[in-house]
Amino acid sequence: MSKNPLNLSELRVQIAQYISVNDAIACAQVCRDWADDFTAKVWSNIDFKVHTAFKKLDPQVIRKNGHLIRVINNLEDGGDVDVLQCSTVSNLRTLKLVMLPISRFQAHCCDIIRRNNSSLTYIDLSVTHEDHNNELFFAVDQFAPSAITKATSQLTTLKIQGLTLTRDAFSSLLLSCLALEALSVQDIYFCSVLLPCLYQHPRIKRLYASITQVLKPSSKSPDAPSLLVHFPALQIWNISESPIHEVSPEDIKHEVSRYCPNLMAIYPKTPAHQTVVLLRFVFDRLKGVCISYENVSPELIMAIITHRETLEHIRTTLPYPGHGPDELPEVDNSHQDPNWTIQMIPQLCFNLTSIHLYRYEIKMDEVDRTNWTCSRLASLRIRIRDLDTKEKIDRVIRMWVDGRRKSLMDLGDDQNDRSIETRVAKFLLKFDQLTSVWLGTKVYSV
Repeated sequence: MSKNPLNLSELRVQIAQYISVNDAIACAQVCRDWADDFTAKVWSNIDFKVHTAFKKLDPQVIRKNGHLIRVINNLEDGGDVDVLQCSTVSNLRTLKLVMLPISRFQAHCCDIIRRNNSSLTYIDLSVTHEDHNNELFFAVDQFAPSAITKATSQLTTLKIQGLTLTRDAFSSLLLSCLALEALSVQDIYFCSVLLPCLYQHPRIKRLYASITQVLKPSSKSPDAPSLLVHFPALQIWNISESPIHEVSPEDIKHEVSRYCPNLMAIYPKTPAHQTVVLLRFVFDRLKGVCISYENVSPELIMAIITHRETLEHIRTTLPYPGHGPDELPEVDNSHQDPNWTIQMIPQLCFNLTSIHLYRYEIKMDEVDRTNWTCSRLASLRIRIRDLDTKEKIDRVIRMWVDGRRKSLMDLGDDQNDRSIETRVAKFLLKFDQLTSVWLGTKVYSV
């Protein structure tokens, strides 16, 4: 007699990863064994904006299942914080909260962080817009190792916004989070004027912050050291939008070269003319650049090409939010510059391994007239004119995959085939190391 595969606990656990919370609730009500396997799915992710009834649950229920909670989103109300005071809520991995200028609320938030210090890997901590102008001091002792368990912070990503910190507290925060790799610092007010102990974090590789925030961290102390002194291992700087007229390009260049010798990529959200200045006069020998699609211009492309000897990754901001992998969104032609300008990048930047120009459309006629020198290209994300249906894209991918198994000359039944699909497939096959392609729908990998 064959057994029902759903009787296997291992299979039910796998299924639970792919079903909705409502389906998991229904499955958990089948029997005790099923409840053991599906309850974790029900409790793993709590969003207080979505799960508004959570705070009305019996405290006994939360105490029984609190250990299953892994993600807390939109914690921004006193009632929300109160229900999480249960000691079993101690295995969080992700916490997103909005601090209120209320001492009791802040104390409870700090307790939640302290209790989950050894499991949290991601924290997003900000203040409400209404409280942004208030001095909301942030205590950092909850990140310190527990005096009882000696467990240290496992935090790898931290986002803080709108808080007030002394520079000493900022150094202490970094010192307490030794596993930290990515840090976002937005609208932080540094209130100290005395020269503090400036801790240099050995692992932070990615920084999200504006130039003004980094180079002018304290309005009360304009000569205070820049935040870059804390990040000797920095490799990627996501530069958020802010006016940079207060800081000269020479000063930025000096601080970067002095404190962050390993910086190799910038992702600026600055206006177009400021991005050109950063690329041409501030940063040298970059390996990676991400730019806003709306900023693409001949001037910007020429600024990118100044890094042609070292550039390995070029990308524009991510594509078309809200579109599924089988949808082909329309191309926005309002920012399409002449094809010859954008194609100067793969022509002249011979070390490129990834080109991710999601919302940019190129013409195969222009491609055929140029020579892409990036022979090590491994990942390509781009739109191609006339490759405008999912069926055409699927055919290109099939021909590309098949072509990798045979010689280029054997591609297609008709060697005179000049269809857009054949032309694109033959173009892709010129790159022996190309293994990942996106042409408008989803990413295909071989």
